[in-house]
Amino acid sequence: MERSRGTADERQVHIRLTETGRELKQFARVIPEKIFCAAGSDIDSLLRLRGDLVRLRALLNESLKT
Repeated sequence: MERSRGTADERQVHIRLTETGRELKQFARVIPEKIFCAAGSDIDSLLRLRGDLVRLRALLNESLKT
């Protein structure tokens, strides 16, 4: 990432991806598809698993507060 201050207003920070960052972004786009294929499950099962994991994380976070 590259950061630069705004010329009209130095409080503004402009952020851009470097060439390496753009390449990494392209590479990362295929990760969800690769995970889906490697899991060997249908989309409904994976969505259900995701929901279960989100709920588990919320419960664990809540238990840390008490």
